Amino acid sequence: MEKIKESFGTALMSAGIVLAVLLLLWIPFKIVPAIFSHGSNFVSTTLSSLFIPGDSTSTNIDNSQNTTTKETVQTINATVQTQKNYYGKPDLEVTLIGTGIIDPSTKQFVQTNYAGFNDEIAIKFQVKNIGTNVSGAWKLRINTPSRTTPYYDSANQTSIKPGDRIVFTTSFNSPESAGINTSYITADPLNEVDESSESNNSLIVPIKIDGTYYNYNNNYNYGSNSAASNLPYGTLYSWSNMTVNCYANPQLSSVGAPVTWYSTVSGGNGYYTYSWTGTDQLYANESAVSKVYYTSGTKMATVTVTSNGQSVTRQCGTNVIY
Repeated sequence: MEKIKESFGTALMSAGIVLAVLLLLWIPFKIVPAIFSHGSNFVSTTLSSLFIPGDSTSTNIDNSQNTTTKETVQTINATVQTQKNYYGKPDLEVTLIGTGIIDPSTKQFVQTNYAGFNDEIAIKFQVKNIGTNVSGAWKLRINTPSRTTPYYDSANQTSIKPGDRIVFTTSFNSPESAGINTSYITADPLNEVDESSESNNSLIVPIKIDGTYYNYNNNYNYGSNSAASNLPYGTLYSWSNMTVNCYANPQLSSVGAPVTWYSTVSGGNGYYTYSWTGTDQLYANESAVSKVYYTSGTKMATVTVTSNGQSVTRQCGTNVIY
């Protein structure tokens, strides 16, 4: 009996030693790196997205984050039921829309040419499939000039069809230093998607940090050496109410000929973001957009311009004849 107890005690001691060794091996490789990690486990970096279908897409569209776009897509789905047979390879193209901040009061992206130390700094960009086949699942990697979250790896992004695009807004805080800071954005960083071109998957984004802390509420400038990290976020920009107009050129065109839609803006804070929607799946994020129409009739376009959290929407039209 004593031998059995002794053997049992020895076995327990051996198991305890093995468990201790495993913990000693696990802690340095798992717990310690997580504590000191600047990666996505402890992220203040944010990422939001808006799916915008291309001419090829008619079904299976998810735009739950944006009611207006969702209603537009539902209309498209109800009227266009064609299916595409895809071939070849996809091609994910990353392009910059603008840099700026997240407005602290509206939580909306505001395009600016600089940001302050205590701003929530933002980058708006799009990933578009300019290839000829569906992309399958893919990921994003965002390297930011942040002292706390210098990189962010996204979860799998939705597969996008040829012509489809996703507009992303990413934001971060705690910039490394004043002056020009640089962000890097890469779609499919591990080359898991077999693409026709890998040369357009990356984007280098310079961001100017003016080295100043701003008090959004009280309009005080505390200077670059002040310990003002507890101030509310938000660089102050002078602005006024916006005036927005839109028009098409030409006002009368023929089938197959290009029509250019223009938006003119005054007021705001001088930095604008644009969102176009319209007849025959018109989508764009620039101040002017060209489109070729292949059917006759009245073509309409709607543009929403945003500046400093203020948005104004205008509609205009043109006629296309045979």
